[in-house]
Amino acid sequence: MTLLNAFKGWISAAESSEKVPIKHIDTYSKEDIESVLTSNEHSFFKVLEPSLFGCDQIDLQERFALVRERLLEQLSTSTYQRFNTNSLWVYRISSNTNSATGVVGVTPIDAYRECRIKRHEEVQKSRRNNLSLYLEEVGIHADPVVLSFEEQQQEFQSMVKRFTSGTNPTIAVRIHHELHELWQLSETSMVNQIERLINSNHTLYLIDGHHRIESVLHYSQRQESTPNGARPAHFLSFLIPEVELTIKAPVDTYTLNRSSEQCIEFLQHHVVLSKAEVVDETLDQIFLSGIPYNFRFNSSSSLPELKAELKAQMSLKQSRESETKLTLRPKKYTVEELKRAADLNQPLTPKSTYIEPKPLTGLILYPIT
Repeated sequence: MTLLNAFKGWISAAESSEKVPIKHIDTYSKEDIESVLTSNEHSFFKVLEPSLFGCDQIDLQERFALVRERLLEQLSTSTYQRFNTNSLWVYRISSNTNSATGVVGVTPIDAYRECRIKRHEEVQKSRRNNLSLYLEEVGIHADPVVLSFEEQQQEFQSMVKRFTSGTNPTIAVRIHHELHELWQLSETSMVNQIERLINSNHTLYLIDGHHRIESVLHYSQRQESTPNGARPAHFLSFLIPEVELTIKAPVDTYTLNRSSEQCIEFLQHHVVLSKAEVVDETLDQIFLSGIPYNFRFNSSSSLPELKAELKAQMSLKQSRESETKLTLRPKKYTVEELKRAADLNQPLTPKSTYIEPKPLTGLILYPIT
């Protein structure tokens, strides 16, 4: 079974490349999104807007239908250019501190179904179902799933370095202090070399996009059960050597109108707390006004649920004199720990990790249908 294939699709036109793509949506606040919608009519947020907020009077399927309409409008203009030659895209993401290079192609969902691709995090069924409905209505991937590989890393790095060192990028986008560069790779022998190199890996590890890949699986199963018996789907993927991954602790800070004691009382509905002697990145920790506490979740709670509760608490304007800054910092995992969780099929709670690099949304489009 292949793990990577060249494909045909769309890419942001060079003259639009600074305006259209966006960082992953989870990196924006509602206020950030509203600001972009007001200031930039070409932003991919304009396409996604009906699915974000402000359309509660219509159901989700109708909202996704509006997303498809807006996307087709964008594709009919000069905002995107279509590439009709089967291509891979060498993709380099650089910041002040890191640089990582991988390749964008498409991967068959059967590779995930048959455990050639393994995941390290659980998924929420409601979010998976919503994204599956999105695929049915919109029919286009705009956000690559990130996969890492272990075998043939040095050969891959040498190959893409030789290719990019003597060639100007097809697209170069600078956004949020990051430089995103893409090189189109359509020469048959080079495409075949990279495909063979990736396909020689026994296992790929799912780094980012757990809900997206599960939604493709769900979508594919639904399509296969129809009278037409549609072929299994492929999804847009970004393959990267595991040595180029940067894993960070997903830190979030909240300001609550509560005293530290009241925060502890609130937190005990979700976690078991114990005061920590030192700051330790290898442990799950919460900081209350700078004081560290170790924590573990109760059996009835999870990281996404705790984050949602903390966000809700921030919006409550209670008449208290005390105010506490609460920082939630789950442990920092290693690549080996994530692979072990995937190999043993013992997935972590959703959003337990924050891993870079993260490709842009709306830069490359692949039609799933």
